[in-house]
Amino acid sequence: MRKTALGFLAALLIVFGIVLEMTLQEDAPPPALADGETAQVERVVDGDTLIVHSSGERLRLRLLNIDAPELARDGQPEECMGSAAAHRLEELAPVGSTVTLVYDKERQDQYGRDLAAVFDGDVFINELLVEEGLACAVVYQSNDTYYSRMQSAEAAARQAQLGMFSPECHAGR
Repeated sequence: MRKTALGFLAALLIVFGIVLEMTLQEDAPPPALADGETAQVERVVDGDTLIVHSSGERLRLRLLNIDAPELARDGQPEECMGSAAAHRLEELAPVGSTVTLVYDKERQDQYGRDLAAVFDGDVFINELLVEEGLACAVVYQSNDTYYSRMQSAEAAARQAQLGMFSPECHAGR
């Protein structure tokens, strides 16, 4: 009986800590959008990649600090929630829409893709995908400005068993 009560109390404290962290993050000032560049969405490639036009250039853009499940390709099956992540990104950044790109320390990855935080107004698209369980937190090179936000969003999505963290997906990420 005593172990059960202690286990329940520990779980309750963990949930309280996650909720408190999310509340503090919501109160945190948004990233410096004034430093961002506007871009027009040409195409959604998958749940974490866009083709955009910015400053007269066509860019392949990887959403910074997130990794979405893969779509089927090159003979490999789709990962659980791959289509859902891509469709959600299409809703958040529809073709023809204008988004704001905010770069971190390193502008490109080793494959030549731009790496940016993507915003539609004050909606932080990268973070929202993670909050909904449609992507997980990752860090690329020294680009860690938003990584703790992504980790907190992932912890909440895991706790709520959303999307790729649901029992149906058996995600071990």
